[in-house]
Amino acid sequence: MQKYIAFDIGGTKIKYGVLNEIGQIITKGETNTRNSSLDIFLGDLQEIIRNYKTEYEICGIAMSMPGVINPKTGIIDICRFLRCAEGINIKEELKNRTGLNVAIENDAKCVVLAEKFNGAAVENNNFACITLGTGVGGGLFINGELVAGNTFKAGEVSYMIVNGINEGNKGFEITNENASTRGLINMYKKYKNIDKETEIEGNIIFEEGKKDFKVKAIINNWYRNIAYVVYNICAMINPEKILIGGGITSRSQLLDELKVELNEIPWWSDIEVELGICKHKNNAGMIGAVYNYIINYK
Repeated sequence: MQKYIAFDIGGTKIKYGVLNEIGQIITKGETNTRNSSLDIFLGDLQEIIRNYKTEYEICGIAMSMPGVINPKTGIIDICRFLRCAEGINIKEELKNRTGLNVAIENDAKCVVLAEKFNGAAVENNNFACITLGTGVGGGLFINGELVAGNTFKAGEVSYMIVNGINEGNKGFEITNENASTRGLINMYKKYKNIDKETEIEGNIIFEEGKKDFKVKAIINNWYRNIAYVVYNICAMINPEKILIGGGITSRSQLLDELKVELNEIPWWSDIEVELGICKHKNNAGMIGAVYNYIINYK
């Protein structure tokens, strides 16, 4: 069975592993993302590849990373977490350094591919994924294909405008700011007058919401913003289902609480679709990257 090295590049951590052709993880690890220069970043990847090649017969490299990426050419257009890679053809750089073929795709789109490959959307040809974390990611799978868009920005739900209440941005506020887990934490910090640099776990907010009605209102507002994203996607593409991903999905009540806000929208019953949770959690980037490799080099 063929084996691939997969990388899921994040702003602070790089998850990596060896996966087989049916998406099973044979081994995995993680390391810090060192992004001070392209040579340092690629050197760290090379070291991981070199070590794995001594133990496994590797047939290719699969990569998932944030930003606007041209998966055909391998050029990174925009990546705010990895400025040293912008404008660089990562596929060619790594292939020249390792001798292996490389496939690369945006991280949220890799979540979509993972769910289609062997996750919660294997039987679906029309679905969308929304990932909630530091930001809000998204991807669309329509008529049996991943949707890239004219400039590879399709599914970027982070740019949706919901609730124009941010005076610093001329009255506009996008989902990245008020529907992400980070957005929920920032709203809580503002109410509590907590320093922006202080670390707060999301579960603390939900626990406090049980006894503080103002915190509960913040949580409800956050769910409402997510509901608007779900509603707008449904209105636009009429999918079979929408899957939610991200660490916050470990909260068992998430879907039920989200549905409360969706049911407050008068027209939701007209366009309602099935909601679900992404299967692959933190492994989605690597699994989707491997599926992307298989699609590109089949």
